Amino acid sequence: MASIARLLDRIADYTQDADNAAYSRDAKKRALLDETARLARFQLFGEINWQQGVAGTGRYSAADDTVEIVDVLYDGQVLHRTTEEQLDRRTANWEGTPGHPPQYWLTDHQAVNQFRIVPQPQDTGDATPLLPPNPLLGRPEKNLVVWRFINTQPSADESVESGLPTVLEDVAVFRSVATLCGLETDFADPSKVAFFRELAELYLQSMGVVG
Repeated sequence: MASIARLLDRIADYTQDADNAAYSRDAKKRALLDETARLARFQLFGEINWQQGVAGTGRYSAADDTVEIVDVLYDGQVLHRTTEEQLDRRTANWEGTPGHPPQYWLTDHQAVNQFRIVPQPQDTGDATPLLPPNPLLGRPEKNLVVWRFINTQPSADESVESGLPTVLEDVAVFRSVATLCGLETDFADPSKVAFFRELAELYLQSMGVVG
């Protein structure tokens, strides 16, 4: 992830406006934060966490900025989402019953970033391959895969990271440039508007997203 300041510098490079003569720094920031908020409303900021399953351990946590856990995989297999009530009807003493491989996952009532896998794994498992490769997901290194939505509220503090995956940072920058170049000023540039809008859409389409 890049800082807000670094993304603003990229916008300045693409608009050829390093001295902020055409568009003020504040105008660039408004455009960037608007695009970040727009993407956030579509909940595009899914992120993959790779963790290592531990023998005899059924409780795990994703990072603190998790707002929702969507899916969990173990040793390459998608686990079925369930609830305590469903498990109670299915198996007595399911919390303390070890087994391999885990078949279910459920959220923990204590926090949205905590979850359990059932039954508890008996060994640490193997690294999980994920095909086809996706630039958002990074390289698989461990066997417990957590797909989650993260908190991506845009910040005006230029020193903080954007909170976006790298590919979506690019989309936010491209859309910001298109917005600025489309303003009714002496520096309006319709060709740049078209180019950067198309570029942003190509990036989104490559991820199978319509934004």
